[in-house]
Amino acid sequence: MKGEAMRRMLVVMAALAMFGGAGLMAQQATEKASESKIAKPEERREWNCYRVLYTLQELENGKVVNTRKLSLTVEEDAGRETRTKLTSRIPVAGKNPNEAPQYVNVSLDVQSWVISRNGVPHLRTFLSMNNLAPGETPQASGTVTRSLESETTSLVNLGKPVMIATVEDPVFSSRSYQLEATVTRMN
Repeated sequence: MKGEAMRRMLVVMAALAMFGGAGLMAQQATEKASESKIAKPEERREWNCYRVLYTLQELENGKVVNTRKLSLTVEEDAGRETRTKLTSRIPVAGKNPNEAPQYVNVSLDVQSWVISRNGVPHLRTFLSMNNLAPGETPQASGTVTRSLESETTSLVNLGKPVMIATVEDPVFSSRSYQLEATVTRMN
């Protein structure tokens, strides 16, 4: 009887050790799995934010006749663009003075993305501009509008200006546009 009681006690102790040990091992495995899912502070990806200053210059015969500046804050690799759009509606007089005016949209649309490639920032820019040709008075017939679109991806040196695009006006050959960007890291 004494021997049988000892055997039972050994079986119970073995079962407790086995199940308790399995529980402890399962708990340790769960802790390790949750630790691997939570990135340690030194392993977390740094969030980068940039300020992009665009300078759009309109030149005639090589001389600057108009400059527009636009500043955007762009998050790196955000998966979406930062966008600014400015639009004005210009009334166009009809042939008949009693006619209600029609309107022409004049706009500037700039979209920006900062993309990191091997740790080096690249600036992707989409520019769309519509305006009246120089010296034009809006009239129902003969009003000349011009459109400019440019889509580029450029390697940037932080803090230094980079020429994004230079475009000549196909109608007024003495007129051209230059888009320049300066990208600075904010954090």
